[in-house]
Amino acid sequence: MVRIAWLLVYTAALGCAGAQAPTSNGATTGESPLPTSDSGSSSTARQTSTTTDPSDPDVGTDNDTDGGSDTDTGQLPPKGVPVIVAQGFMGRTTISCDDGLTWRANRSFDLEGHALVCGNTDSVRCDGAPGAGATSCSYLASDGSCTEMPTCDCGHGTGYGKGVAFGRDQVFANFGWGYPGAVLRSSDGVSWEVALSLDEALYPNILFAQDRFVLYSGFKPYQSTDGERWIVTTAYPGEGGRASAFLDYESGRFIAAQDGDIIRVSADGGLTWPLAPSVPDGCIDGIGQAQKIPTGNGIAVMTSWSDGVACRSGDGGLTWTRHPIVQTDLLSHGMMFQVPSFANGVFLAWGHDFATGQGYRYSSTDGITWEQQALNGPAWIAANGVSLEGTLIATNGGMYEDQTISRSTDNGLTWIDIPTAEFVQSHGLTRFEAGILPCPSD
Repeated sequence: MVRIAWLLVYTAALGCAGAQAPTSNGATTGESPLPTSDSGSSSTARQTSTTTDPSDPDVGTDNDTDGGSDTDTGQLPPKGVPVIVAQGFMGRTTISCDDGLTWRANRSFDLEGHALVCGNTDSVRCDGAPGAGATSCSYLASDGSCTEMPTCDCGHGTGYGKGVAFGRDQVFANFGWGYPGAVLRSSDGVSWEVALSLDEALYPNILFAQDRFVLYSGFKPYQSTDGERWIVTTAYPGEGGRASAFLDYESGRFIAAQDGDIIRVSADGGLTWPLAPSVPDGCIDGIGQAQKIPTGNGIAVMTSWSDGVACRSGDGGLTWTRHPIVQTDLLSHGMMFQVPSFANGVFLAWGHDFATGQGYRYSSTDGITWEQQALNGPAWIAANGVSLEGTLIATNGGMYEDQTISRSTDNGLTWIDIPTAEFVQSHGLTRFEAGILPCPSD
């Protein structure tokens, strides 16, 4: 029951909202949904993006006009070794250079006294109510002042870990939800600096594809080709963003999902984000918990823990359909975890039966037909990712002394906890992303 309590705390923190989107999939006045084909030139969309308020110092001109994929760029391969970067609450990161077996370079805002926590170096816990372990904490407010939370809520603050992306021989990570935040970058996973300050962080995960970084939000979406100079692209006021992904479909699509069954798709490298024209009711239920859109095989998939359903698109994000994942009565005496993944050519989801203690994996190559298989025991799968070697890495959603990190080398059927001596049990983990970096020394 301890793990159940921790998972509920963790998912509650993930699911609590910032700004809410409209409750229907209607476009604002004068707005057209995403066209059903790639009609028109990308240069037209690029000209449109420069109509953003020119007085905004963040607005620039996009000089990258290739509009193509991130293949055959003529660049040298990135330098380093395969690594996994884990991201979490309170600005936390830690890195593994051995396929998730050991972890090093653990850091967080409270350990550093980062400016986003007002320089405070007091050790912070955000694991429930006072008396259950939670402490107070400090956050930078929108007006530049410092605000004190008597009971630290790491799911709403400057240090909420939202996404990780590798590009330009560096790793980038965005932090913050409902407060100021930042995109940080590092060339080694140890030392991090601010690449972009965010006045109000209501962003899903940062992406790198098609030779550019994309950070979507309806309020103030950004794009950068080098990670240093950022331009503001077309905004959609009133919308934030819950999850985003790049889909390798035709020339490539960036996809963003928001509460209210709102899905936006960009076919021009993140400059404009028309609405997907066909999204069924309930398609993105639970996206506040998942904060993830797995993509692969030319398909995008979202899952809903509340009704055990997948919502998928096979046409670049234009049309979405719902399909059952759980075919039994599991949800009446168990749960499906809101943590989908794509690994080794297969979409994956997991569930747990409270009555029997048995865990299950659900797998699909197309997001339509799902196969259920029993795990090697109970399943407590929270944030997860896949290494460049194809190993799955996951946390149980616990924090501090209740935190675990597990590995699976058979695509999520058998999970083995790594010894707690091999990582620091600290703030809750929200992301695992793989890439190439130099391995930091101990």
